[in-house]
Amino acid sequence: MSTKKKDETITLEEIVDRNLNEDNYYIDPDTFICATISPAMAVKRRKKAVPKWRKDGYDSGYEADVHKNTPKIDYHKADKLSYTVSHTYEPDFSWPTSDTGKPLLVETKGDPHRWDRKAFLEMYEQWSDTYEIKLLFQKEVKLPNCKKLTNVEWAKKNGIDYAVGTKIPDHWLG
Repeated sequence: MSTKKKDETITLEEIVDRNLNEDNYYIDPDTFICATISPAMAVKRRKKAVPKWRKDGYDSGYEADVHKNTPKIDYHKADKLSYTVSHTYEPDFSWPTSDTGKPLLVETKGDPHRWDRKAFLEMYEQWSDTYEIKLLFQKEVKLPNCKKLTNVEWAKKNGIDYAVGTKIPDHWLG
């Protein structure tokens, strides 16, 4: 048991040496000196009260005010409209015929942070009957926001033909 007083300043080394829980200590970023946090200093998070407008089914207080000030209009969250956004795709490389006889489109991917996988899948699903669409990865890397999935595993999972390297494989060119 320690003989130090409850709020006495101790060093980070002492915390490590004594195998203490670092969550109970405040570390000054300038001096790296640690101080114990007493229960009186601890900040307890209080659960926020749910606003009345949220309980009444509105998304914001503003919506509630508008409906209150215009009661003859129905407030219907059940009315939902679907919409489609149209985009264009410009492949990195194209070849008149692939190993399957269809025109070949090759998309090269280096930095996985700059790749919209969802948009690529949308394009792939719409055009894979007309074109042979393949991915060429610079290297196998973990995908951002995925704990274990790599770009290669993602391509396999989605049934997309791929290669890794700096050259388009000859057999893709038909």
